[in-house]
Amino acid sequence: MGRRQELEKRQTLLSRFGRLIAAETRLEALLTIIAEEVRHMISADRCSVFLVDSYKGEIWTKVSIGLDEKILRIPMGQGIAGFVAKTGSAVNIKDAYRDTRFTQDLDRITGYQTRSVLAVPLKGRDGRAVGVFEVLNKSKGPFTDEDEGLLRILATMAASFIENATLYEDLRRSHLETIYRMALVAEFRDHQDTGKHLRRMSRFSGILAATMGMSYQESEDIRYASPLHDIGKVAIPDAILRKPGKLDEKEYDEMKRHTIYGSQMLHN
Repeated sequence: MGRRQELEKRQTLLSRFGRLIAAETRLEALLTIIAEEVRHMISADRCSVFLVDSYKGEIWTKVSIGLDEKILRIPMGQGIAGFVAKTGSAVNIKDAYRDTRFTQDLDRITGYQTRSVLAVPLKGRDGRAVGVFEVLNKSKGPFTDEDEGLLRILATMAASFIENATLYEDLRRSHLETIYRMALVAEFRDHQDTGKHLRRMSRFSGILAATMGMSYQESEDIRYASPLHDIGKVAIPDAILRKPGKLDEKEYDEMKRHTIYGSQMLHN
C-alpha cells in the first residue's frame, strides 16, 4: 500500500471513529467503543482507557479477569498509565519488563504477557489529564512514532466526548439519587432497610426491562421510575399504613388509593 493510500485509509478510519464516539453518550458504552476502535487502528493486541479520579488521586479502568470484569484502580504516578496521567507525557516502551515504571502484577493475575506499551494522556478542555490511552503489544514489532502521533490524535478527539459522557453520567446519578430520596419519604414508614430495598428494586426493574427486549432508553426510564411506585403512600394515614392487624374493608379501600395518589403527584 502506497503512502497516499495509507493516508486516505487513516482519514477514513478517523472519520469513522469520530462518528462512532459522537453518537454515544453512555460512558461505559463509549469507553468500550473507544478501546476497540483504538486497538484496531493502532494494530495493538489490547487497549485500555484509564480515567482520572481526582477525588481519590487514582486512575481506573475495567479489566477482564477470567470470566469476570473488575475495576482496576491505580494510584496516580504508579505504573506506566499512572505516570502518564501524573506527568501528562506520552510513553513508548519497546520492552515493558525492562522499564522500572512497569508493574507486572496484572500480568501475573491474568496470565497475559506484556511486551510493548504505548500510552498517551487524554487532556480535557483545561489542559489537565482526564485519562490515559494505553495500548499493548503491537501485532508487528514495536510501536512507532507514527503510532504515537495517531494515538495522540485519537486521544484529542475522544477526550471531549469522554468529559461530556462523564458529566452526563454524574447528572444521571444525581437525578436517580433525588428520586431515591423522594421515594424514601413514602417507603421509610413501612419498610426496613429502605434505601437498599429501593436500589435493588430499581436495578432489577431495569435488568428485567432489558431482558424483555426493551430499548436502552426504555429500560432506563423504568429503572428511574420504579423507585416511585409507592410514592402515593405519603397520603395514607399512619393509622392505616402501619396498622399491625388486618385492615377492614374501608381501610383496605383507602390503602388501595395510594396508586391514585401517586399518579396524581407524578402527573406531567
